[in-house]
Amino acid sequence: MTTPDNATTGNPEQTGVAPRRPPSHITGDPVGPRIDVLIADDTRPTRQVLASLLREVTSGIKMEQADDGKEALAAWRKMQPRITFLDIDMPLQDGLSVLKAIRKASPTAFVAIVSGNSSSQNVRAALDAGANGFVVKPFKPQRIIDVLERYAQVTGHDLMRR
Repeated sequence: MTTPDNATTGNPEQTGVAPRRPPSHITGDPVGPRIDVLIADDTRPTRQVLASLLREVTSGIKMEQADDGKEALAAWRKMQPRITFLDIDMPLQDGLSVLKAIRKASPTAFVAIVSGNSSSQNVRAALDAGANGFVVKPFKPQRIIDVLERYAQVTGHDLMRR
């Protein structure tokens, strides 16, 4: 017995065709390989310091980096990281608009802003747009650890090396 390629029900052993999963934009699954952390900042030294700190305090996480907002949003959509660290002031697309796009696609995504522009207006705008935290640059390592601990509290998934 043959079954059309678009079969969505039935036992694969009986039909010969495994049920299709809904597209990733419906299930929220990443299109590419899932990563743990996305770091988006237009300043390479900031990305390097943050990545180095994350490697030091976590165990075996996968990271990606983006140096502009457009690249950050594309990477987020492709890999749907567990945690996204976004700068506000980035070329091509600012971090707040990236945050809003992420929040629209996934209301439960965990996003922390890391910015040197810590005016009360920027902090309020980030929190109003759905940021899970705001870290002021230059940052102390404990502030990033605080974000990781907050992530663990919210999701139950601890990335910290213990």
